[in-house]
Amino acid sequence: MRVSAPIWSALLAVCAAAPLAAAPTAESLSAGAQAQLEQAFGRLQGLHFTAAPAANQDVTDQSLVHMYSPSATAGRPSTLVKELDLSSLLGRHLKTSLTYTLGGANVWVSGSFDRQQNAYVSILIDGQAAQYFNVKDLLTAPKILDIGTGKYRLSVSPDLTDQLQSEIVLTNAANRRDQQRITLQDMLTAVAAAGEQIDMGGQSYRFFYFDDVGASSQSFAFILTDAQGEFHVFLIPAEIVPSVHAATFKLYNSLPVGLLRSGANLRILQ
Repeated sequence: MRVSAPIWSALLAVCAAAPLAAAPTAESLSAGAQAQLEQAFGRLQGLHFTAAPAANQDVTDQSLVHMYSPSATAGRPSTLVKELDLSSLLGRHLKTSLTYTLGGANVWVSGSFDRQQNAYVSILIDGQAAQYFNVKDLLTAPKILDIGTGKYRLSVSPDLTDQLQSEIVLTNAANRRDQQRITLQDMLTAVAAAGEQIDMGGQSYRFFYFDDVGASSQSFAFILTDAQGEFHVFLIPAEIVPSVHAATFKLYNSLPVGLLRSGANLRILQ
């Protein structure tokens, strides 16, 4: 499993003079250098995004989404691959295998993306709503979280030589020995494993249904890990998937896949 190297070109240019053992701090960077650092880390270029148009756009004019009239059946996916109960899938990725006991509370660490392709760390404390933190912001502005009986500092420690070994760090503010360090590789692997497996076009996808970060809308996502170990993320706003005639979306290698809402279920067609 790997994510391609271009993400680090700008990061290395900013941090070339810094020791590899220490992450840059806000105080050690100029405003311009800090902006470059945030941009380099914040947009995960190794994750190949294909996003469907926003809800207020005309989806009939988009290359990604092809809306067919009832009479235009040529090329429309018609074979049911899988029918999914969406209620059982909503937010399932928030509870991954990355679970810890912090301050006496059960905590799950996961990740998510918004429609602008920004990466987030999600922290789910048992009995509470999930909290989301922009990865690029955590580089220079760590957050202090109340977890159980303790306060924990959430930060990101970038690895300048292998981006997947960059770490999400949770540190007890009162006891630095009480610390959890989670690599991006472990996080991506845990998130992918939480998705519903969908086999199409000779490839195995993982399907997700989730609340959009900071919004009242929901999105669907298909994630594929290709033969080179790179992640491909296909984001589809849930509101543009119809309930009368299936819409066709292009996934990996332009694979046409039909999506149709059927009550509380989603039908996936090929």
